[in-house]
Amino acid sequence: MTETEMRSVYVLKTIQLSDIEHYKNDGEVYRETEIYGGGGGVDVSGAMIGSVIAVDTGAIIGSRQKVNDIQSRLITHDTRKVVFTYFQNGERKTMIFKCLRT
Repeated sequence: MTETEMRSVYVLKTIQLSDIEHYKNDGEVYRETEIYGGGGGVDVSGAMIGSVIAVDTGAIIGSRQKVNDIQSRLITHDTRKVVFTYFQNGERKTMIFKCLRT
C-alpha cells in the first residue's frame, strides 16, 4: 500500500489477531445478455389499404411495419462479499463486506 493510499484508510475497529475466528469469500459474478428490439408488429390500416390495391398480397405487404433494430446489452451481477467472524468479549460477531466494482 502506498503512503497516499494509507492516508485514506480509516480505522473503525481494532480486533486482536487471536480473536479472529475465520473469514471467507462468498458469492459470485455472473453475466446475462438482455436482447430487445426487433419486430414491428402489424399495421391494420396498411393491410386494409394494401388489400384494396393488390388484394391478398397487398394486404400482407401493407400490414408490415418498420422493423426496429435488434439490440443487446451485457448486464453484470456481482454478489461477492467477504464474511468475517471474530470474538468480542467472548461473544461471536460477524461483519460482512460487500465487494464493490470500480
